[in-house]
Amino acid sequence: MKKVLALLFAVLFFSGSAFAAGKNEIVVKGGMGFFGGLSDPEIETSIDLTIPNGSNPPIVISNLNIGGLLEEIIKGKSGGRSLSMSAEYMYAPNEVIKIGVGLQYMSTKETKLSITYDSKELMSFNYNMTTLPIYATAQLSPVKQLRELYFKVNVGYGIYYDSNFNINGLAETIGSIISSESSSTIVDYKTEVKYSGGLYYGIGAGYEISDTGIIVEISYESFSGSVEHKCYDKLSSDKINFTFNTEYYQVAFKVGYKVAL
Repeated sequence: MKKVLALLFAVLFFSGSAFAAGKNEIVVKGGMGFFGGLSDPEIETSIDLTIPNGSNPPIVISNLNIGGLLEEIIKGKSGGRSLSMSAEYMYAPNEVIKIGVGLQYMSTKETKLSITYDSKELMSFNYNMTTLPIYATAQLSPVKQLRELYFKVNVGYGIYYDSNFNINGLAETIGSIISSESSSTIVDYKTEVKYSGGLYYGIGAGYEISDTGIIVEISYESFSGSVEHKCYDKLSSDKINFTFNTEYYQVAFKVGYKVAL
């Protein structure tokens, strides 16, 4: 991604002759996010299991929900970083306001959730995410003597979401322990992972360097999403489902270039 971003900026920077004042413009930006972190996740569970009970009829557990318990011990951590690139189409009805739409690619690093018990962290694991929000944006330049300074709001939805977060091992272990107690059960587990996007928003400020088309921005951004894990036995009714809903937040610094149309 770094090579693509560098090439894109090089092409735009050396095509400065294409820049001219106009009401419509394309803005391409790249940047990094700092001070990132995850909010504490909301966790939904649904567990259906048949537990052997010696010579007695098996114990059937249906729709067991331990999401509240997991929420007590699984916590979001700060310290993440990210890389992003975006493109926006902007329209200026006057010299004070610009409105438009945008598309952003954002990928995080060093993003983690932790397992905490009795206020002590027992372990942590990666939850690095990639998302592609599409959003509406509004830009305001309220200072007449300093139109280069502006404030900006983005609101949209992450249409693509991915994460390396995976708890299938946990689900498989639970199912295997239970199945090993029964000689009549053949363990044949299948796992599925499904990612979903969520709300994206950002608020910040920027500055356009006069007569260059170059802009710099700093903003606070939030990206929501969920990861759903399903583990089930093909030969029984055993099912273990976990859904993690969480939010990634960051302070982003971006540099961009605009081309008037």
